[in-house]
Amino acid sequence: MSKQHDPSFQPVKARVTKVFEDYVVVYPICDYGDLTKGDGVTFSRSNWCGADEPQHGQIVVLDTTYLFMRGWRAEKASPVTPFSKFHSTKRRA
Repeated sequence: MSKQHDPSFQPVKARVTKVFEDYVVVYPICDYGDLTKGDGVTFSRSNWCGADEPQHGQIVVLDTTYLFMRGWRAEKASPVTPFSKFHSTKRRA
């Protein structure tokens, strides 16, 4: 199965709720399979792909999100912008 068709590699939109020195906590804005709106997801600040630091309330895109014993973790995160990859892959109505 290719990365494009594997659900674990699909982008997840989430809202930043806490920003710490080494990591960020976000919550999905909708359910994505087993990952629900009530599940917190963390990502390392070193894996942030934005020009500016992540901010509370910001919408981000999580790439490659996995469940571990201590919770959900994303390998990479980036800000949602008018030209984000997430928007270019959306289905047109």
